[in-house]
Amino acid sequence: QSLMTKQNFYKFSFEELKNFLTEKVGIEKSKVKMRAQQLYKAIYQKGLTSFVDLTTVTKDLRKELDNVLSLDLPKIIKTEVADDKTIKWLLELNDENKNLIEVVLIPSKTHNTICVSVQVGCAMSKSSACIHCATGTQLLVKNLSASEIVIQMMIAKRYLNDFGDQKLIKRVVCMGSGEPLTNYQETKQFIKILMEPEGINMGKKSITLSTIGVPDKIIKFSDEVGAHLALSLHAADNKKRDEIIPINKKYPLEEVIKSCKYYTSVVKEKVFVEYTLMSGINDSSEDARKLVKVMNQFPSKLNLIFMNTWPGCNIKPVSEDKTSEFAQIVKNAGFIVTVRRSGGASEKSLSGCGQLRTSSLPINKKI
Repeated sequence: QSLMTKQNFYKFSFEELKNFLTEKVGIEKSKVKMRAQQLYKAIYQKGLTSFVDLTTVTKDLRKELDNVLSLDLPKIIKTEVADDKTIKWLLELNDENKNLIEVVLIPSKTHNTICVSVQVGCAMSKSSACIHCATGTQLLVKNLSASEIVIQMMIAKRYLNDFGDQKLIKRVVCMGSGEPLTNYQETKQFIKILMEPEGINMGKKSITLSTIGVPDKIIKFSDEVGAHLALSLHAADNKKRDEIIPINKKYPLEEVIKSCKYYTSVVKEKVFVEYTLMSGINDSSEDARKLVKVMNQFPSKLNLIFMNTWPGCNIKPVSEDKTSEFAQIVKNAGFIVTVRRSGGASEKSLSGCGQLRTSSLPINKKI
């Protein structure tokens, strides 16, 4: 069989894999659960990279699996390690245009966090680009498929040799390039695959989805997924937010707040409010008080983010003193506040929040 007919293994949930093995490989129903478990375990828990090495099944079956399934990972084009040991990989996808995506591995003393991308470019680009984000300066090239998001996880797992019981990657954040809720189905499938007990077996509490706020999708996410939600707020009134996050004109703050209330009532978790401080734009004590008013409307805690600049960006970060002042106003109102200096953020490595920007560009296909 030609490569074209091979299905990518990483796109299947456990149930879908069972169906595929029955329908396409002809495994009888009485054995299919066991076979699917063997595969899921071997690949996600033991790091199998080739069906030829799957010694728990017959040679014929190995060959058959190799004919119909692909375990290919993208090519690593570039690896960059920042001073704080944050790693950023530039990956070339196996799609027809060889699109590039970035994935970031953020180490801490106790565990690793992986930051995955969900789009090539960003749906919030062009007229709706967020002013403080380099990723938004790119056009949306395409939505990633679930398998193209899962393979980012696999690149990091192989790098760390994160197999067996050690679970070195403890957290996954959908905060790389792209707006996850405008690629809802594939992001949802990715999270489902992460949570499969037979495979990577992550809990909901280990997964955070970051969004600029797409109200109808936040409601779906609350009902269907229920992992942690991070809201990129960056301004606490519509006028300012329209300027910083132009999509706010389409999804005004009132609607976003309503959907966050729904999320907290269904999922029973606080919303992480993400707020990037930008000098002279959203950093006054009045801004902090307005932020408190918004946060008072649903259970929440604050991630205050240092503005990460990039070449050509004319927004300035806020001083340490001013940041502390701003944080204190929100703390005094009774909220948990974390001041986050983003992992990997320097103009040299550009792997911090809002700095991911690949050189993938929209390619006009010749008709």
